[in-house]
Amino acid sequence: MDAAMMRTLYEYNYWVRDRVWECCDPLTEEQFTRDLGYSWGSIHDLWVHMMSAEWIWFSRFQGTSPTHMLNAADYPTRASIREAWAKIEADAQAYLARLRDEELGQELVYRHTSGKETHNPLWISLIHVLNHGTDHRAQVLTMVHQFGQPTIEQDLIFYIRQRQ
Repeated sequence: MDAAMMRTLYEYNYWVRDRVWECCDPLTEEQFTRDLGYSWGSIHDLWVHMMSAEWIWFSRFQGTSPTHMLNAADYPTRASIREAWAKIEADAQAYLARLRDEELGQELVYRHTSGKETHNPLWISLIHVLNHGTDHRAQVLTMVHQFGQPTIEQDLIFYIRQRQ
């Protein structure tokens, strides 16, 4: 694994995230915010959780350990989530652009939101963020499907093929 590969995986991550967002466009506000008793409750709250996790992890990668998750109530609309996430993504993309191969194996030392200190190689945490997003995007797609709306395949190979 090298930094260029990591950048490609994150480009895919943002590409597919945007495609999953498009699946949510036909939903009513009531559907988007309805507690479905699954995962983080509503599609709205699940998106804020995903955004929050990305913000926390990229803060950690840059030496800061946030002490709290983002509050879903602070992002009441789809537009407010997307606007905030665009800033988080820009910060993440800038970080990834600077990332060097030799940094991937370095130990990342950080604190959980509970305050507990832990550590692991940077590459593992970077992959964790991607895997976390895949898991929760699949949940969003399941929830969208429950409302009778069409969804997408989110396989990496589709991103690779469209780039060729």
